[in-house]
Amino acid sequence: MLIWTILLLSQHPPTAADTDTNSPALSFGRTSKDYVQFTPVDMRPFTSSFTVCSWMKRLNNERYPIAFHYRISGYNEIVVGDNGYYNHVHKKLDLRGKFPRAGEWFHHCLSWVAGGMQRVYINGVEIGNTTASQYYVGVGGKIALGNQVQGSKRKSYIFGGQLYKLNMFSEELSASQIREMSQAGMCSDVEKKYATRKLMWEQILTEQRYGNVTEFSIQDICCKNAIRTLKAKLNETETELRMETRTRLNETQTELAEKNSRL
Repeated sequence: MLIWTILLLSQHPPTAADTDTNSPALSFGRTSKDYVQFTPVDMRPFTSSFTVCSWMKRLNNERYPIAFHYRISGYNEIVVGDNGYYNHVHKKLDLRGKFPRAGEWFHHCLSWVAGGMQRVYINGVEIGNTTASQYYVGVGGKIALGNQVQGSKRKSYIFGGQLYKLNMFSEELSASQIREMSQAGMCSDVEKKYATRKLMWEQILTEQRYGNVTEFSIQDICCKNAIRTLKAKLNETETELRMETRTRLNETQTELAEKNSRL
């Protein structure tokens, strides 16, 4: 029965229909005119604590790339970059050298609690932290993806990469929750189970885009990941089957030897 299961799975690999690809990712051009900017409906849930998570791929080599920026009348409240320079909530946390190299998708989370801790996680692992400021996050500002909020966009802040499933939670997610989200992968929808997910990727996709910001499907990525996972499971099952067969063969040989010894 096990052998037939292996053969059936190997002959019918998963397709895009087998994966959760309800929302597309965003690809940003490499000029200062390529960004998303909008006024969020309500930032009050995030004033004393939050966690902002996303999948991102760095494709540009600007010095201070900004993936996410929340700003209020001259004050930078939250700034997230893709090369480690910006992990900012009223306070800078520079983690350059600890971020993945360009061209790789990775999972990023920045968590913060007023007067508590400010932490950064890459692919489910905490890579840095600092004590958080006592100041609360203000309301009434604007959010930009791909560059700074200000009207004058700077070349040095160009993101120019790819972004997927940026969600903001109105709580400090635990290390285990962030690890679960990362390990579930890009193609899961594990983030949707959190009632504290107040700023949603589905909502961001409806906001105003400027310049060259385009949607693209991650179906191919999901299918490749699913096939890779399936192959790993098949290899594991094959190994277990061989060990089981070897064990049974040894048991049979032992039984035959005992019977021969009694003759």
